Amino acid sequence: MSIFGQHKYLTLDNSCKSKLSSVSPIKTIDNRAESQILGFIETGISNRLTEIKYDGNLVDSLSIFFGRIPGNSNILLMLNEFNLWEFKDSDGQFGRFKLSIRFFKPVENDRYEEFMTYDSIHSVHGQIDVTNKLIFAK
Repeated sequence: MSIFGQHKYLTLDNSCKSKLSSVSPIKTIDNRAESQILGFIETGISNRLTEIKYDGNLVDSLSIFFGRIPGNSNILLMLNEFNLWEFKDSDGQFGRFKLSIRFFKPVENDRYEEFMTYDSIHSVHGQIDVTNKLIFAK
């Protein structure tokens, strides 16, 4: 039960996943403090704060969007942040999506070396509801 009202669940569109037939297995680590809660958005005419959740293992679900990286197998994907939030002030409504992912490759004896990072903040602004712009940004 949420103290913020009803929950909303995020779903992922698998149509843009990797099309490579020889995808190496990707190991995953979810490094977030809370693995089910993705953030909070304002819903309805009264802008009630609503918790956004993901029903499943988000980091495993995200791994399908990455194909094989040439020369590397057994890539490790570490999800550090995946946050959605909205807020309102005198200039209108704002939404933010923050994503932080690290990629590691094996070097020897269960040791890994970081070879790529992805840190991004996507922001939207509007005078009325920004939820669709935030979640369905193209």
